[in-house]
Amino acid sequence: MYKKISLFFIGTFLSLSLSACGIIELVDFRSLYNQIKYYKQQENYIMCTGIIKEISCTEDLSKICIEIENIEPNEFQNNKFYICGKGKDIVESNGIYQDLKTGDKIKFMSASRFYGDEYVVPIVYLEKEGEIYLTFHDGYNAFMEILYHDKTY
Repeated sequence: MYKKISLFFIGTFLSLSLSACGIIELVDFRSLYNQIKYYKQQENYIMCTGIIKEISCTEDLSKICIEIENIEPNEFQNNKFYICGKGKDIVESNGIYQDLKTGDKIKFMSASRFYGDEYVVPIVYLEKEGEIYLTFHDGYNAFMEILYHDKTY
């Protein structure tokens, strides 16, 4: 009798666990779908100006983080922006660490919405005083590659 009851509870627990995993997977897929749908629309990216407060690399060296102040137009909920993947490689080869410093005024393009637990917004275009470090074409394509393939953003 106890064996049957135990097997029933174990079976019920496993069924509920697997169902919960399926629901979580479905929610994650839906979130990823909405993220890709939003970010692939080029009209969602806006040109902005701002002053660099801080520029750094994330601990795992996978992203460049640029904290920007005095953003115009300010459509964002936070002031931290990221460049990663091939976009990161491009701006590094174009001298981002040598040329961009705290207090510099920059032009950049980003999209104001975000998805996920943290506020992570991509920079897909970057310029300072006419010097372009990341073209929209390259930045956008690099970000799309991450969204569609790597999903590490």
